[in-house]
Amino acid sequence: MATVSMNIKLDAEVKKQAQVINDAGRRLYRQVSDTLDYSELRTGHFSLFNENYEIASAVNDAITQVFDSSVGSKLDFALDLDSNVPRTLFGDLTKIKKIITCLLDNAVKF
Repeated sequence: MATVSMNIKLDAEVKKQAQVINDAGRRLYRQVSDTLDYSELRTGHFSLFNENYEIASAVNDAITQVFDSSVGSKLDFALDLDSNVPRTLFGDLTKIKKIITCLLDNAVKF
């Protein structure tokens, strides 16, 4: 709901509050997801799903997620993907996106 409300015409203060709610929701979602991953590791039920994916798309999705936040939107970011990186890779796309997102989150924070 916060994401939807940010896309409609509202006064600046309400939009700012919606952004805060949206950012908090995203952080909470990531924390719950991390906790579930940790629980899977501890119980030995961790599974990987292998599929073909385009690394450029995965990186762009992570960049969009991180830099759409209020902190990230104030920063400039440039991506230069080496031409030697294969266009299509094979692995767990969800886990790869999560790793890239964590790296970008840390880069924005620190």
